[in-house]
Amino acid sequence: MKYQYPDNARQAVRALLTQNAGGARVLLVTGAPGTGKTALAEAIASDYNAVFLYALLHSWSGTDDLFVGISVPAAVAGDAANVIQPGVLALAAEASQKNELVVVCLDELDKAPDSVESLLLDWLQSGRVPIKPGYHLQTRLERVLVVITSNGQRPHTTALVRRCRRLRMQPLPTELRVELAAARSGAPKGVVTLVDRACQVIAQAEGNNALSLQEIANACREVWAVCESAQEVGETLACWAAHSDEAAQLVNSPQLRKLCGSIWGEVIVAKRRAGCSS
Repeated sequence: MKYQYPDNARQAVRALLTQNAGGARVLLVTGAPGTGKTALAEAIASDYNAVFLYALLHSWSGTDDLFVGISVPAAVAGDAANVIQPGVLALAAEASQKNELVVVCLDELDKAPDSVESLLLDWLQSGRVPIKPGYHLQTRLERVLVVITSNGQRPHTTALVRRCRRLRMQPLPTELRVELAAARSGAPKGVVTLVDRACQVIAQAEGNNALSLQEIANACREVWAVCESAQEVGETLACWAAHSDEAAQLVNSPQLRKLCGSIWGEVIVAKRRAGCSS
């Protein structure tokens, strides 16, 4: 199932790609978890045959993180020569010299401190990526589209907001969410439909109206590939759909027990069908 752009997202991408002056083109995508912000960035890169670069930011992200990365496997292996890796902006600079379009996704920038935004702003305007004292890479900004996602944990600096074309994402329609979760999990659509319904019941009961697509897809994959009873289905739902211990207890309610039974019945039927057709 291919990601389908919302109309306002399609317009935003078209508008940015016609922009050809004033530094990098930047799309600030806001909305609750599960509204498809990161999926949009991936889809843009796929649709325009662009190089896709991704970085997930954290509260501990520092000003050097965008320019210099750390290879955890190399660090664990004691491979000192390869511990330091190019950061996402250094990779973008290199890719922009060889490719017509590079899509850089900076995910959850709202978790990073203001100092990271200040550093990012300088790059968005100048394209300079310092590598070491006296040496820098130059980014061809006319070939770069930056997608910044934010869940609204903190307000962004005025300077950054002014620099961005803003896009506000709404929750994915149920049908699209189910199609995407089925494609990601490998579970049959009938199973995914019921798992999604159960996940939404649990999430909404604890005041969460936007479970991430990843959470739903993971629940569907586990129900389809791992669970061996309705009870295990309930345990899976509690782990992926609930964010609190109180919400996890909802799987013991009559409504959720009934849904777990229906999900397990659908799994059995779907696996029998798969066995008959193989």
